[in-house]
Amino acid sequence: GWGQTSSHNGKIPENLLKAKFTLIKRKFNKLVVVSSNQSGCDGDSGGPIVSSDGKVSAVFGTSGINCTIGKINMLTEVKNYLNWIYAQ
Repeated sequence: GWGQTSSHNGKIPENLLKAKFTLIKRKFNKLVVVSSNQSGCDGDSGGPIVSSDGKVSAVFGTSGINCTIGKINMLTEVKNYLNWIYAQ
């Protein structure tokens, strides 16, 4: 993503970055993930989730990703909310 590289310095990367997450649970339009050594950060919301086979599954919004390595993060599948988004 293009999010900050640290919650303390506010720097935005010059190159697109990636992080690897382990899927803990998928329920309805939510993914619960965790990473032991990487994290999304402020500004990463709205990026694609790419599976290990290289397929882009959907664009997700984030919740709980605040540069928190090793903590559980929840991702929401945006396509299920398109009607509501367009109505705004």
